Amino acid sequence: MNSKFKLTENSKVHIHNAPDTFSLKDITSASTKPFERVIAFVFSIEELTSYLQYCIDEQLVTEQGYLF
Repeated sequence: MNSKFKLTENSKVHIHNAPDTFSLKDITSASTKPFERVIAFVFSIEELTSYLQYCIDEQLVTEQGYLF
């Protein structure tokens, strides 16, 4: 899974709303923004648009970062 998200041990990652069974090997969620990768688990279009707007407003993702 780490290669799918292009993650390394030094990546600044934020995981939003992850299920209890989700984990990435050797990767922990960073606590300070901005993040290089944001992995968001959403369950509706409304939740997706709301979280996307939040990411934009709070500048959560670096300029060359990814939101999955």
